[in-house]
Order: sequence, then C-alpha cells, then structure tokens
Amino acid sequence: MSSQKVITFANQKGGVGKSTISALVAQFLSRRNVKTLLISVDSQSNSPSWLGIKNNQGKEFADLVIQDLEIEDVVHSVNDYLDVIPNSIRGNTAELILAGMSNRELLLKRKLKKTDYEIVILDVAPSIALGTANAILASTHIFLVSLLEEASLRGLATISSKINELKENELPVADITGIILNRTNISLRSGHGKMCMQMVERNYNGLVLDNYLLQNIDLTNACARGEFLEDYNPQSKAIVNATSLTNEILERL
Repeated sequence: MSSQKVITFANQKGGVGKSTISALVAQFLSRRNVKTLLISVDSQSNSPSWLGIKNNQGKEFADLVIQDLEIEDVVHSVNDYLDVIPNSIRGNTAELILAGMSNRELLLKRKLKKTDYEIVILDVAPSIALGTANAILASTHIFLVSLLEEASLRGLATISSKINELKENELPVADITGIILNRTNISLRSGHGKMCMQMVERNYNGLVLDNYLLQNIDLTNACARGEFLEDYNPQSKAIVNATSLTNEILERL
C-alpha cells in the first residue's frame, strides 16, 4: 500500500516517553476511524500493555521471525480501527534468528507491504539491535524522543548515528521527521536544561516539535490500567496535551 505511513518512535535510552507517545497516538487515530497498527519491537512491550494487550495472550512480534508468520497472523484487536502486536522476552530469540538471515534488516518492511493499514506505529527497544534497524528501514517517518538530560541526549545521538550508518550502507532510510523533547517545561527551569535545549536546536535545526508530553497522574493511571485516556477521565487536562502533540506529529507526515 503506497500511501501507508509507518512511524517509528525511537531513542537508544529508555524511559523517555516513546512508548507512551506510541500508545497515545494509536488511541487518537483509532478514535478518529483511522485504520491503525501498533507494533512493539521492544521485548518490554509497554505500549501494547497500556492499550490493554498483554504479551501472554497468543502470537506476538517474535513469531513474525521465529515462525515466519505474516502480520495478520499475530495481530490482536483493540477496537474496530486499532490492532496491536505485542512482544515479550522471546523477542531476544527472534534477534538471534534474524542475525543469521539474508536481507535481515528488511524483514519487517516486506511484511508490512502486504497490509492495508493507513498508519503503522513502531515502538522500538532502547537499543540499536536488529529489531530497531528493521523498524527504521520499514519507516516512512522517524521521530526521536528524548528528555533534556545527558543520558537521553546521548541516546539521541547514538540512534541518529545508527540512522546515518544505515544510509551510508545505501539502505533505504527515511530522514528524521522530528524530535520530541518531553517534560521540557520542567527541564527549562534549570541552566543545564536550557543549555541542553540550545545544543539540540543547534544539532537538529528545525526538527524540534513545539509540543511534548507533560507529567500527568491521569495519564499514568490510564496506562497502568490499560485504558484509553479519554475513557479513564474524559475531563483530564492530559487529553488536551496529548491531542496537541498528536496533531503536530500528524502534520509532519
């Protein structure tokens, strides 16, 4: 499907909010009748769990590799417009099998081409392993997610270098679409945070999004329960925040 958008949210550092954003964007799209697929390419499988899909309910991402199954064989339906593929520790076994395959970096791209989802969201592990490379090469758009602190920014630099390395190997890699700097309102209260922001804006000129995730107890609780934010608390201020961020992401596609 040539018009299919495949979005990866990535950072080599964990705990920056990429899984939360993946789940929120998937929720937003499905509630607006956009046929969406979310795939966890991360063995922690946080984003599917936050959508109510646990990693012990049947087929999962690893089976695309281990059993050479197709996307339609491993999806779990959340609602009429949202399917999810969870992951688990078996994803590490899939990584080992991938390492011995020819054209291993393009497996996910080949399988997604057979589907008719309008938007596919790939939530990758905080690593630069083969699963992450598969996601990057399958993507039409790549968003890097970070906090304004040293470890997260090092992860940002590492994943950026990986993208450049794949390009240097003449593989079909999309350009970075945007940088999402979460909890910026807190970070910019310190001199260190302001210095980090200046560095990011200098190194990623024009890529930093205006919107980002704020800390919010409703968002935390909804994720913990595996509920959509709009269902957990329809009056939550987090809905406005998540909607603004999602809209800006979609405007860049």
